[in-house]
Amino acid sequence: MTKNNEPLLLEYSEMQDHVFGELPLSHRFIVLAKGRRAGGTVGAIQYLIEKSIDNPVSILWVDTIQQNLIPLFHRYFHPILSQFKPQFYSYRKQTHELDLFSSQIYFRSAERPESLEGFYFDICVLNEAGLILRGSRGRTLWFNSVLPMLLDRSGSCFIIGTPKGMRNKKNEESKTSLFFELYQKGQPGSGTYSPDWASRTYDSYCNIEMLARQIMIGERNRGVELTLAQAKQKAVADLNQLALDYPYHIRAQEIYGEFIDRQEESIFHEHWFDIVDELPDIRLRKQTIISMDTAFKIGASNDYSAAIVIMQTVDNHYYIVDIMNEKYEFPQLLQATKDFYLTHEDARFMLIEDKASGIPLIQTLRQETEIPIKAIKVSVDKLTRASACCPLFEQGRVHLVRAGWNTLYITQHCQFNGLFDSDDDLIDCTSQGLNFLTQSAGPRQNPVTRKVVRSSTPLLRGYGTTSLRGYK
Repeated sequence: MTKNNEPLLLEYSEMQDHVFGELPLSHRFIVLAKGRRAGGTVGAIQYLIEKSIDNPVSILWVDTIQQNLIPLFHRYFHPILSQFKPQFYSYRKQTHELDLFSSQIYFRSAERPESLEGFYFDICVLNEAGLILRGSRGRTLWFNSVLPMLLDRSGSCFIIGTPKGMRNKKNEESKTSLFFELYQKGQPGSGTYSPDWASRTYDSYCNIEMLARQIMIGERNRGVELTLAQAKQKAVADLNQLALDYPYHIRAQEIYGEFIDRQEESIFHEHWFDIVDELPDIRLRKQTIISMDTAFKIGASNDYSAAIVIMQTVDNHYYIVDIMNEKYEFPQLLQATKDFYLTHEDARFMLIEDKASGIPLIQTLRQETEIPIKAIKVSVDKLTRASACCPLFEQGRVHLVRAGWNTLYITQHCQFNGLFDSDDDLIDCTSQGLNFLTQSAGPRQNPVTRKVVRSSTPLLRGYGTTSLRGYK
């Protein structure tokens, strides 16, 4: 079957062998809560390829978004399939379907759950379950689409992902996340345990040897030879550094695969916010951007539209200069956006998320104005994005220009606990803007791990009301 007529050899880590080798023998539904880079995706792919060789099976792979499906195939499936003679497999990228021997693997996104209905499958893999099972759309995906499609053939399902908390975001019917609920079904003594289910947790360190082999390949491509022991040491050091860079909530989820109840804890702390009375010297200013989070409904339960102005200095400090935060219908949002830009027309870019309400705003602004729009696509949830910029605040590299909006800005950040039960529009603007700017800012400094009390005492003496609109 292989090009060299030798057996196909697939390596499994201890975790992969347990989850994809032992558990399927006695359980139909397997929930894997894992840290990043733990090897869940690769293990599932190798398992599916083996099952496709053994018997004709129909397989469904569900991932986050449509545009990830082709890269998924080329990065993970194709390196293994390329070992086979070409007559044994065929991939149709237009329909995202793979014929492998006498089996079929269908790749679909979770963006439109209703498009999955009406088929049956022997095996299903839900990848990035922490994301695709969130909210009402995630429940529709599971209960209306995936679960019914497994009934006809008594199919099995692997539910794999990094946890995103125990609880749902605001305004959801259920208080707990569906991923957590399904995980509990595989936990004896949970109250919802079912013998058909098994759930396991593995941290990012369970896959060190495979990570080390990838590091060896990467270093070899750069002309550096490492022993396996050296590569393992580097893999552990990389994960340790990642853990240091993450706040507690994200570290527990992204590294250790734990479901965290973030009901009362905020990821931002009040003593991180430094308020200044003036901007740095003009010679130290590198660029200014506007970062927007949009909505255009004004009901009580709907979100605000928000924007912030961020000035970056040459030494990579960031000054929050001004904000906008109101509820608008679309015509008012369009005009408010134009007016806000005119006030800060030296902004190099205006960042707007290329999704939902941001799409028509981007299109209209490009047609009607010369505003330098930068459409931003995101692939991770807002908690992860917000946590990525926490070290900048903790290091004292983010400063607020003293103004009447300081109280609102600080309060909103300090109430953000990952439950999404408070307003978070300014937080979305902040994380979008800071993450955009730091992509080209060079290496980050190590995060400060102790509490730092700023020399100014804004939280003791109150906030000023001076606006610096037109600060040029």
